[in-house]
Amino acid sequence: MTYDEDRGRLVAVALHPTPGLLRTWEFDGSSWLQVSATTPQAYSSSPEYYSLVYDTLRRRVLLVLAADYSGGAVAVRSYDGSAWTAHSSPGVPRGRSECTAAFDEARGRLIVYNDDGLFEWDGAVWYRPQPIVSPPLRYGAAIAYDKLRRVTVVDGGFIARFTYDPFAWEWDGVQWRSAGTGIQRHQHRMAYDHARQSVVAFGGLWISSDGNLLLQKAHPVEWRGAAWQALVGGPSHTPFPVMAHDLGRARLIVAAPFAGSAFELGLPNAATYAPLGSGCAGPAALVLSGGQLAWVGRSFDQALLSAPASAASAVLLVGGSRTQWGALPLPLDLTSLGMTGCRLRTSVDMVLPFALAGGRGIVSIPIPSSPWLVGARMYDQCSVPDSAANPLGVVLSNAREWVIGG
Repeated sequence: MTYDEDRGRLVAVALHPTPGLLRTWEFDGSSWLQVSATTPQAYSSSPEYYSLVYDTLRRRVLLVLAADYSGGAVAVRSYDGSAWTAHSSPGVPRGRSECTAAFDEARGRLIVYNDDGLFEWDGAVWYRPQPIVSPPLRYGAAIAYDKLRRVTVVDGGFIARFTYDPFAWEWDGVQWRSAGTGIQRHQHRMAYDHARQSVVAFGGLWISSDGNLLLQKAHPVEWRGAAWQALVGGPSHTPFPVMAHDLGRARLIVAAPFAGSAFELGLPNAATYAPLGSGCAGPAALVLSGGQLAWVGRSFDQALLSAPASAASAVLLVGGSRTQWGALPLPLDLTSLGMTGCRLRTSVDMVLPFALAGGRGIVSIPIPSSPWLVGARMYDQCSVPDSAANPLGVVLSNAREWVIGG
């Protein structure tokens, strides 16, 4: 399960009556709906054999299907809201166990981890990093991308028979870091909780060195880079869970497909996010990603992921309205200004310029420490020069709505 940031809904896959297929489901904030799209499965219908993540760069949901125990290839399929597309890329990883996946938003890469190690996919080619130090190989691990700290967290799984790695590990795209006491469980799930700004782990199994199974060890815990901390409350052990954070409702969703149950974990007065729509039409549209949420008294970072490589700077437009900018109604069609097919979707009350490098950049939005701002709404959209895009030579990114949390 994952949250489609572009369409503002949860996407999940589940068993299909036809062998070899998975059903596709979407949650729009009030109800689950089965959509017509179906996709082949790889080896097993059990949730530990597939992972769903959201690709913020290409604005697609990615499904990673594990290979079978013969050491076959991992499969990747993408979902655009209407159909699944299979991807065949050189260097595809192979493995003999379940796999887990995350998306590194800062670098625009899919991260896949299985019993053969860590692999990265840039949308065209697979890579296997070769750092000097790596964690022990394992099976049954879980991973999640920490959007606040911009690292991929890997933990759990067996490194030998009934033997867990005593450490958690973090991957920053260049090197591994042994980051503290490990979770010591397997076949669990991890997800980034935007409201808590932490990685949350839940479910799975714990087996002692003599082979005794103790499920009660699989309570929900959270990670902020130093140690796992137990969460107060939360569901009891759930077999083979799937997890995702619903940005639109500020809830961490934990579902148990085999048990037919689901749970939500939230915070009072939590910050939320919702997509407003695209800025300029076309396959090379700018992507402004909601890596963090807006909280009173904090700054939150926004990442521009796909600007023209020649652009040295960009401007973030921040406003307090999505319907009116002065006397002008929003969204505003900018075709008459030479920005063909572009729409301004936010009022412009604050302008934040920031630098770009290689088509990417990060801008920080400061939120004053005032309780009066809790529940307030703000909107943003990014502007970048692009002489080849239209007569005016300026393009706009997608726009987003934020509710400030406290």
